[in-house]
Amino acid sequence: MRALLVEDDAVLAEFVGGGLREAGFVVDHEADGAVGLSAALTRQYDVAVIDLMLPGRDGLSIIDEMRKRRVTTPVLILSARRSVDDRVSGLQAPECDVRLTGSGRTGSARGAGRCCRTATRSPAGRC
Repeated sequence: MRALLVEDDAVLAEFVGGGLREAGFVVDHEADGAVGLSAALTRQYDVAVIDLMLPGRDGLSIIDEMRKRRVTTPVLILSARRSVDDRVSGLQAPECDVRLTGSGRTGSARGAGRCCRTATRSPAGRC
């Protein structure tokens, strides 16, 4: 199984990527949103884990463009955003499958791996 991780924080990317690898995924990591979108549009992935706040292009616009181009890869949002508006916007985005927040990171990497495995087996692509 192959996962796309789009995260600009090197420490967090290593942590989440490690959890995904532990769960059996081959992980492609991109630190820039524009490069991450290019990867999502040109390669096949079983799951994508995308941060919201990225250089180059923000995470929600990446996911929106993926869906506009009919890329149906299950997506997990990784976010440390805390404002009510940001959280409501993320919850209303129909193109997202799961949201992981920056709090409770200890379980997030393992949870991401488990959820990704579940999403790849689900007919709807949902956890």
